[in-house]
Amino acid sequence: MQQSLAPNPAQRPRQPRKPKAEYLCMAYPERPATTNPAYWLAVYLRDLAHHAALQALEKRSFGRKGPGTDPITQLAITSAVLTQHDELKKMAKLTKESGLLLYAWPGTSFFNQPDAAH
Repeated sequence: MQQSLAPNPAQRPRQPRKPKAEYLCMAYPERPATTNPAYWLAVYLRDLAHHAALQALEKRSFGRKGPGTDPITQLAITSAVLTQHDELKKMAKLTKESGLLLYAWPGTSFFNQPDAAH
């Protein structure tokens, strides 16, 4: 019996999946009422996801292999990234002042807990 040198399909190494865009993996909670103690945390996490999406768009617009955009659009995207960054810093400060900075990271499960609704 002759054996084949070609690898068995079950033995082939699997190609790793392309990772999801960072902002699609981040927490994006519903915006609670302003009276909710976790309001600033929710706003911060939403702003963080928006910022990551804008940064990805900016990177793609300046990329050599990417679609590229005209200079006016690139300027608008860069301006949006910088504005969003300033807002993000403000939200981080308010999250810190509300005592929820510990939960202010993209993979948090704070809003998945039943008692997080307060």
